[in-house]
Amino acid sequence: MEATDGVPDKLAGDTVRYVSFNVNGANTVLNYKPFNKCKDWNEALLKVLKADIISLQELKLTPSNLEGSRLAHLEEYRSFISLPDSKKGYSGVGLFIRKPQKEDSIQVQRSLEVVKAEIGITGHLIHPGSKVKYIEMGDDEKIGGYDEEMDAKMAVSLIDHQGRCVVVELGDNTIVFSVYCPANSNLSTEGDEQRWLFLNQLFKRSHNLHKMGKKIIIMGDLNVCLSLIDHAEHLSQFVKVQKAKVEDDFESRYLNECLEFIKQSRFRKLFNNYVIREGNETEFLYDTTRVVQKQRRNMYTVWNTLTNARQSNYGSRIDFILASDSTMVENIKDSNILPGVYGSDHCPIYTDFDVSNVQGIDQVESKSSCLEAKNYYKLGNKVDILTLFRSYKPQRKQETGTKRKASIQYESRKRKPPQPSISAFFSKRTQQQEEEKEEEINQDELNRLIENSEKRSNFISSLATVYGDAPKCNHDKPCNLRTSLNAKTKGKKYWCCSLTNVEAINNNDNRCNYFQWLNK
Repeated sequence: MEATDGVPDKLAGDTVRYVSFNVNGANTVLNYKPFNKCKDWNEALLKVLKADIISLQELKLTPSNLEGSRLAHLEEYRSFISLPDSKKGYSGVGLFIRKPQKEDSIQVQRSLEVVKAEIGITGHLIHPGSKVKYIEMGDDEKIGGYDEEMDAKMAVSLIDHQGRCVVVELGDNTIVFSVYCPANSNLSTEGDEQRWLFLNQLFKRSHNLHKMGKKIIIMGDLNVCLSLIDHAEHLSQFVKVQKAKVEDDFESRYLNECLEFIKQSRFRKLFNNYVIREGNETEFLYDTTRVVQKQRRNMYTVWNTLTNARQSNYGSRIDFILASDSTMVENIKDSNILPGVYGSDHCPIYTDFDVSNVQGIDQVESKSSCLEAKNYYKLGNKVDILTLFRSYKPQRKQETGTKRKASIQYESRKRKPPQPSISAFFSKRTQQQEEEKEEEINQDELNRLIENSEKRSNFISSLATVYGDAPKCNHDKPCNLRTSLNAKTKGKKYWCCSLTNVEAINNNDNRCNYFQWLNK
């Protein structure tokens, strides 16, 4: 099996690769190895991660800068993205499904065919096509499995408006949840309750769908460890482990320590209630990474960047690809973490399924297109300025044969000076000379313009992520962000008119007096 930058190729045959990656900011990850060799996200997903279905978490995008990221316009993938309604540069999750190709087998095509899609977990958001809540749609239109007892207002405000979940139903009867669960890093009571509600709704609904005969995949950052073996800090406190990296009997050897670790957190207890271990009636999910890697230690997917813990591999495993169907699990070809892929405090994980024996469902008219990110956020008619640069190719103007011939035949009878005069050198160029100058732009110059434009676009996107979108001044133009040098307010940032004094004079205008302190 060949590997590119530590990412193994899929095995031959009817294989579908699921990938999960918390990118910790979609605007920066492509600057890191191995993605820095890619021209865009499409190439990163297809050629580096070799993904068929991929969940990305912590996009940290807003609807206004989603266009610049190009994640909504991937050539090879259908994009389904959920962004938070209020907070900027926070959360955000996407699910990207490779578009089936003619060379794919019928089984692979069926496994990649999107039949239905939803934003959020609870079903209480409005479907943009039907203009009613998902939960109120017809049985043949909605995905189903909702918690009917969930309070609608609580569902929307605490769970679904935070950009944490996308759900799709595929043509092989599989429901895929792409999730980014709350972490409650501030340890607040409200955050703790929100985290509990999210996980509880996720497992309840997926369990309901499982009982309806659906195959379930939950993939993403769950922000919960499943076992003691997945947490380096607690492992060092509880157990004096041996040097061996693999211990098939780890959990049985350290049973009391493992049980104590689970009991310490109600979130771990909830998670373990649904993952197959002891045959409880609620257990229905398989941890696909552990199915392949067994009880291998040091398999961490996130590290503390403040302590540079990645170098010493002192982290935890909170990223999962969970599967409900025993047949799918039996057909897992490979599953692993990808610690050699950088760009985030997390690393990607993947699971490859053999789908040669999958069976499809009776197809219904798909209503998923309006949920695709380019339509959901109304980006379809917008044009990225970078595409204009890429499509521009300078061409010499074609002259008619008659005009060209005439110019060659004509000879002036005036005496030609041996060299141009100084005054002629500084004189105003004619229109023809200006056109000739424009025609002399070579490919190197064009590439430089494109590169500068891309850098400026990325820089502006990064500013918008950190400081929010620029307000408009009295000229109805985006403001510039500046830093105060005044002794009393030194270092504070403020928005002001972007017009320079020179531009104002040239346009017979004045700089407006717009001023606003940055509220951050």
